[in-house]
Amino acid sequence: MSALFVPRHWRDLNGIAPGGSNGQQLLLDSATGELYWSTPPTVPTDLAQLGGFPAWSGAADNQVLKKLAGSNALYWATDLAGSGSASYGAEFVNMLDPAFGVDQTGATDTTAAMNAVLSTYKNVYIPNPTTKYKISGSLIPQSGARIYGGRNTQIQMYADAPVWDLTNKTGVVLCGIQGNNQFASIGGTVTSNSVLFKMHGTTATCSNNYIIQCSGGGGGYYGISYTGQCNYNWVDMSYLFGNVSGFYCDLANPYTYGHVMNSALLGNGVGAYDILMDGCDTGHMANIHCGGGIYLRAANHVVGGQTFSYLQIENTARNVIECGGSNFSVVECAFNGIECFTGAYDILLNSNTSGVQFNGGQIRSGVNIKDYGSRNKFTGLYQRGDGGGVKSIFAGTDTTISGNTFGGIVQLDSTFTGSVSGNVFIITPSIHATAGANANFSGGNIWPGMDATSITAAPLFKKQRAYVGSNIYEAKGTASSADWVLLG
Repeated sequence: MSALFVPRHWRDLNGIAPGGSNGQQLLLDSATGELYWSTPPTVPTDLAQLGGFPAWSGAADNQVLKKLAGSNALYWATDLAGSGSASYGAEFVNMLDPAFGVDQTGATDTTAAMNAVLSTYKNVYIPNPTTKYKISGSLIPQSGARIYGGRNTQIQMYADAPVWDLTNKTGVVLCGIQGNNQFASIGGTVTSNSVLFKMHGTTATCSNNYIIQCSGGGGGYYGISYTGQCNYNWVDMSYLFGNVSGFYCDLANPYTYGHVMNSALLGNGVGAYDILMDGCDTGHMANIHCGGGIYLRAANHVVGGQTFSYLQIENTARNVIECGGSNFSVVECAFNGIECFTGAYDILLNSNTSGVQFNGGQIRSGVNIKDYGSRNKFTGLYQRGDGGGVKSIFAGTDTTISGNTFGGIVQLDSTFTGSVSGNVFIITPSIHATAGANANFSGGNIWPGMDATSITAAPLFKKQRAYVGSNIYEAKGTASSADWVLLG
């Protein structure tokens, strides 16, 4: 029996084709059953080398391949989930998806294309355009929509219409959107219908909508307006302005706009007000910057229950704060922590104001307080009195003036009734009390140095003190010098 032959090379094996070289692989020909050597195919190093794949655009690392609607063509698009939108738990579509045909150059009107996206999808990302989105009709989202812009998402309206119309909508979030009205630039006339954000309720209540980190409204009447049936909407960290006012509200009881926080509201036109209210039942504004004053006009409905906290009001061309119009009342509103910068106009409470409170804050030189209402309260204010003269006129009834510091003369008119307690009066004379004024000086007031150095003239007000030598006199009335009474 002979020994087995041990092959030393593949070519010594029966049925193995001779030859081959480094890097080749042995393959079977399925048709003949024979083996042969072959060089393996090259592994693609780029998607563009694969058939049907578009070349990488290189625009951003968070892009993904998407299929063009209606065909098998592929294209690169921004991966919104990768940019943080995934935290909202929904897939967002990109307004500039080529499938939607939205123009971002401002060359053509893109209203229809944008609204087609908004009517189909609730979660939409609107990137910053190369130039602008040009529209001639309002953009109308669905209730429950989440719409996010790139913080420079410039949308320009070329008609007398709202840029965003949320009539009867609920639960809409608009974030990072910019917009304004350009109708006047092409010869058009804007009316109160021209607004950046329109909150309006007709057949349903416009409620629980959120405007966050949005800006604009220039060229239109209002930055944002609330009319009809509105409840519990929010504005936060936004910069809204309009030719007439940054914020307009006209709601009949029991409706309220809701909350406005950490925002700037500006009226740009001559005689404009930053905040203009013709009616509302409760609402809250906090950390608000104004440049054109606040007018609770109450022209169409009662304005009641509004709370304004931490307001900064700059120099204005109109009253810093005015409450009460000719038709309806302003009741039970509060201004907490206001700061009025230099100006030459007033805080004016007209006769149809009641229960309005000012709690804390600074009122700079040139801004005077004038109160003609009832049950109004002034507490913890610091009013500068640069230049001297009368800085406050109180002519209302049942008024409370407590814990304030007055740098100018306080005048109590003949119609005044109320209490004056715990105040600091800086200058002499501190108070002018017109005949008929009925003030209860209940103590704790600090008068400057000497209220009077003589008792030969009638006192200016009840409880006024006169220091004559080592004697102290106090006034029991204001009729004549006989009203001075020596204190024990």
